[in-house]
Amino acid sequence: MRTQLEGRNVVLEALERGRKVFEIYIDIGARGEKVDKIYTISKRLNIRIERKDRKFLDKITKTDSHQGVIAISETLQEEKLKEVLAKAKNPLVLILKDTVYEHNLGAILRTSAASGVSAIVVGQTNRQALTPIVERVSMGASNIIPVIGASIQSTLSVLKKEGYRIVGVELTGDINYFDADLTGSTVLVLGSEDEGLSLPIVAKCDIVVRVPMMNNVQSLNQSVAAALVLFEKVRQEKLIERKNDK
Repeated sequence: MRTQLEGRNVVLEALERGRKVFEIYIDIGARGEKVDKIYTISKRLNIRIERKDRKFLDKITKTDSHQGVIAISETLQEEKLKEVLAKAKNPLVLILKDTVYEHNLGAILRTSAASGVSAIVVGQTNRQALTPIVERVSMGASNIIPVIGASIQSTLSVLKKEGYRIVGVELTGDINYFDADLTGSTVLVLGSEDEGLSLPIVAKCDIVVRVPMMNNVQSLNQSVAAALVLFEKVRQEKLIERKNDK
């Protein structure tokens, strides 16, 4: 299967990470260092590049934000969670109960790549999660972090048996996220901003944390909540590293 990659960073990231790209369309007026890099790599890999006028790119775009570069590439093959985690040094799984907005998943992918997430699991109904918009917003992070469609309940049961600590993130959580121990092999479970975690999911969690909020704000954007908790885990892990280095 094929998909569209749109934007200079997204296409360049795909090329640099060895993703199969079949052809690339570049705006006649597009210039710059990243465009030059795309040309250089494409020439080395014998990938066809066609210069097109802006109207052509505007007509075929699926994101309305192509920056003068659109590539036709292979659709990423879904990996198996067990195989992904077997290769991870400090496994961290992010489970999204529901992601209503494509831009949220794209932003979460970018944050996940930066914070060391091993894999993102979405419900089976979201198997076609990596849309052109998601890949565009992720700025190439979709080539780094596997997105796996699976039953959330089954995944939680398996990971819990394997010794992972299950941490739910919910407005009604028992403890502030920065007061909880987030180190070690962890699974973070987030609901959407429209709906929190269901009771069956909460029942599988070892702990449920909250992001404290003021002014009667009821929820945060899903990608913002994910970033806060993920980088708190990074902070805690770095503290342990510094202590061990002394």
